[in-house]
Amino acid sequence: MKPTLHSFSKQLLISIMFLSMSAIFGQAPQKMSYQAVIRNSSSVLVVSAPVGMRLSILQGSSSGSSVYTETQTVSTNANGLVSLEIGTGSVVSGNFATINWANGPYFIKTETDPTGGTSYTITGTSQLSSVPYALFSAGSANGETPGTTVGDMKYWNGTAWTMIPIGTPGQFLQINNSNIPTWIGGSFPTLTTISNPSQTYFDPNPAGFWGNVTNIGITSSGGSLISSYGVCWNTAINPTVGGNYSLIPSSTGLGNFYTQLTGLAPNTTYHVRAFVINSTGVTYGNDVVYTTFNPTLAALTTTAITSITGGTASSGGTISSDGGSAITQKGICWSTSTSPTIADNITTNGGGSATYSSLVSGLLTNTTYYVRAYATSIAGTAYGNQISFTTTSTLSIGSFYQGGVIGYFLQPGDPGYSSSVQHGIIISQNNIGTADFGCYNVTYPNPFGTAIGDGINNTTNIVAGCSTPGIAAEVCLNLVLNTYSDWFLPCTGEWTAVNTNYLLLPLDTGGYYLTSNTNGSLNQNVLIYYVGGGFGSGVGAFPYKAFRIF
Repeated sequence: MKPTLHSFSKQLLISIMFLSMSAIFGQAPQKMSYQAVIRNSSSVLVVSAPVGMRLSILQGSSSGSSVYTETQTVSTNANGLVSLEIGTGSVVSGNFATINWANGPYFIKTETDPTGGTSYTITGTSQLSSVPYALFSAGSANGETPGTTVGDMKYWNGTAWTMIPIGTPGQFLQINNSNIPTWIGGSFPTLTTISNPSQTYFDPNPAGFWGNVTNIGITSSGGSLISSYGVCWNTAINPTVGGNYSLIPSSTGLGNFYTQLTGLAPNTTYHVRAFVINSTGVTYGNDVVYTTFNPTLAALTTTAITSITGGTASSGGTISSDGGSAITQKGICWSTSTSPTIADNITTNGGGSATYSSLVSGLLTNTTYYVRAYATSIAGTAYGNQISFTTTSTLSIGSFYQGGVIGYFLQPGDPGYSSSVQHGIIISQNNIGTADFGCYNVTYPNPFGTAIGDGINNTTNIVAGCSTPGIAAEVCLNLVLNTYSDWFLPCTGEWTAVNTNYLLLPLDTGGYYLTSNTNGSLNQNVLIYYVGGGFGSGVGAFPYKAFRIF
């Protein structure tokens, strides 16, 4: 036989419930007391044992819909009595505090498992007394009416409760001079995060790697000036400005704005949200998901070697695939050992995937070299097939000789020319540094020569008239490079001679180089050599190379 809830417990339940609600209904009802005596089917009390109960508030009738349901597990006492408070159990559905008791009638349905579990075998339903509703009506008679929108509030104006309609998100209440609460302050802006699916790549730039371009549409300024805006991103959903973000300080109204994501990793999913900041704080747009991909190495081949001399040769590369990310640097690398890499000698042909050609210079005569094209992207550096070649045994422009690269052979009429012994100008393979010409506002004791052979005299003259350490003339005069120590800062005539062969030499095409000549005796107006384009003048520090005569 099934245990039953004794009829006395139902009567006791109704009377106790009536008294409890009467006592507390003048205030907002948050709970009400409930008691019952539990007996089994033989009318034997269930004493000092756990009892499982599910309690529901039904609206309209004893079979009406539930506006609130909770569960509790309580213990009977020595008399079989359970005592609990409806509104304090584990909520199954509804909100006890928001029940509108004026919309009755209401019924309490009880379901009981006398074994303490959730197999409810005892069920009873009782209508609540009308007394609570009378109390509620008395309150309504004083002017208290329910709100119409979630967030409505009331204040006491001295004689009645007065409604404060809900404000705009972002505003806050402030008491005015009449002690009336009033909504003030700017509201939250509204905005949309817009992704550009056509740009789902990332490339390196000075700030790191940047990802998909994100355009942000501010659909409402919210009535408050926007001080800054941007996007924030993270691998977790709903990123905030507490993590990665790109901030654009600016005042703006409606419209779109653009920024970049940086520091993205390949093959990674990110969440992105636009944000704006105004007087109300930070407001976020919708969460947009973006996944970077994993680029691969480029694929390329090495161009056949041509134009081989005693010091130069030509090659290049053809890129058949960039691997899904932009090529940032390409060229050829070479060495006297097999499998050269970018850690060896290289040329640079900029970025992009176009076919390219490169001149190799500064080679030794009668020497075998190995060459490979290379292309660098975010995925790494890829290499083309290896090609080998051997330079000729005759010295040529571009040959590595006596510590540097031959830039010019002396011709008849040049100072120092000899028909029986070959002489010329050697330049340093690399730039020596960047420096000023010499001291300012100094009148040098000797004139500056402009012919081949005058560079050494100019260099000595500059150092004699300027004791400032680190100037270009002083560095060249004291330079020991590849065991040779007779280097100098070249004059304009020496640069002019070398210029005839600049395409075969390790020079920065389009760059300026410092000379040992000025437009006058003061170095404020120094002559500088423009590779492939003659001379100009300027003030300040410039790159420079060291020359020597052999």
